[in-house]
This record gives sequence, C-alpha cells and structure tokens, in this order.
Amino acid sequence: MQLQYAAKRFDTTPVFDAYTGDLQPHRCQVTLWDNPRRDGLTTLRRTISAAKEFEPPPRRAVVIGKEAWIIGTYAHPDTFDADIVRRGYVMQFAQPGAVGTTKDFFDDTYEPVYVSRVWAKDVKDTSTESEAQSQYYIYFTEGENVQEGEFIFVHDRLHIVRNVKKEASGLWTAEANELEYNTFGKLEIDSQQVFDPVTETYTGGAPREVKAIVLKWNDDYQYELPSHTKFEVGDVRVRILDTDTPTLDQTVTFEGQKFRPVSITSRGAGINSVVLRRV
Repeated sequence: MQLQYAAKRFDTTPVFDAYTGDLQPHRCQVTLWDNPRRDGLTTLRRTISAAKEFEPPPRRAVVIGKEAWIIGTYAHPDTFDADIVRRGYVMQFAQPGAVGTTKDFFDDTYEPVYVSRVWAKDVKDTSTESEAQSQYYIYFTEGENVQEGEFIFVHDRLHIVRNVKKEASGLWTAEANELEYNTFGKLEIDSQQVFDPVTETYTGGAPREVKAIVLKWNDDYQYELPSHTKFEVGDVRVRILDTDTPTLDQTVTFEGQKFRPVSITSRGAGINSVVLRRV
C-alpha cells in the first residue's frame, strides 16, 4: 500500500466552486477549529489538506460546509521520501462583494468577487470632524482586478483602495478606507450663462444632474504643485465622469447647498477627482 492512497481515505469533505456551484473532482480535509483562537485574523483562517491531484477552482473561491472561503496560491507539499503525498493550502473565510472602477459602479457593471474584510484601525481628521474613519484589510485571491484608487464593495459599504500587496499566505490584500453609507450621490450642475448684449441679460438652460461618488478629502488627494489649492473646512471631494465634470466657473448644487469647483484632477480612464467649495 502506498501512503498517498492511504491518506486519501479521510478526504471526505466535498468542495464546490463558489462562483459556479460546481462540485470539484477531489475532496479534502479541513483542520479542526482551534478553541484558543478567539479574536483577530487567525479566527478567520483554516487550512485544507488534499491529495496532490487537488486543484482549486480558477478564481480560488470555494464553498465548504455551506460557507465561502478564498484559497491562497501556495500549495505547501507534504512528502514521504522524495515523493509529494499531499498538499496544504491556507484559506480564509469570505463574503460576496464587488470590485470595479468609478464608471463600473455608476453603470452597475462591477465584477462580483469573494473577499474577506478585516478591521485594521480607525483614523480621525480632527480639523474637519470628530468622527473616525475605519480602515480595513480586504483579502482577495490572485488574478482579481483590484487596483489602487478604485473601489471594493462589501458589507454594504464602499471602500476606496489605497494600496495592494501580496501576503505570505498567498492571498492578496487591499488596504482600503471605508466610505460613508451615502457615498453614491448626485450633483446638479448649473448651465453656463451666456450674456446677450442686445437684451443685456444672461440666459442658460436647466441644470443637469450627474452621478458622483462622495469622498473625504484625504481619500483621494494629490498635490502636484506647491501652488495647488489646499483643503478648507467644508470642502467636498467627488469622483465624477470627465464628460460630466463642471468647469471652474460653474456652480454645483449638492445636498441643497451651492458649491463651486476649485480643483479638478484626472484619475485616468475618463474619471476626474473634483474638489467643491461652498459658494
């Protein structure tokens, strides 16, 4: 009898692809719950052991025991003599979410994705408000289209990605700021007034309504020159399509108040980051 075949005797746990629901061809064993682990990241992680033929599904998200898990890229071998007998993987408890660009979330064309959100710390900008903003580590699998400066939606909240890195577990981490519940907003941009020298009056059309993602100042700022406009209390920063962006001489109505753009910065792919200041 060969050890690799004897070890398969206890591979009784079925594995399903979390995205398609397909049953995978090989079963596995999952490590037992470790009672001393009561808090922190370790409470979300388990390891699976499987025959060397086991391969995670393409996007490395699985359902085991009716719960979703994401699996790291590293296949840690167990050997006997010179032969690989089994492989072990790190996996982490996950929730359904979505990832995409500003335009993706405007158009509802974001990509569904399984991620795992872990609280990192709270930060507070005492110059503007007393409330703290939460920062999270959001774990995801290799190959998912998570980019710095773009967005992840999970736990009913939108998050803006500040940094992306690969962990020793083989999972990837996005360091992200949690945005407010009402982060999806709408702006009314007043039409540009045209002066008629005959009637000596200004004329213009009706204001147009556009979609925006409302951010805090420090979520999306970038000083390119010392002379650039600095933050002032009451400023509002929004992400907006380039085609919807007002000019610096237009006024904008947001939540019943009048604003004027003081800074417009391109974020690429037809998106601008705009700072609005109360008129």
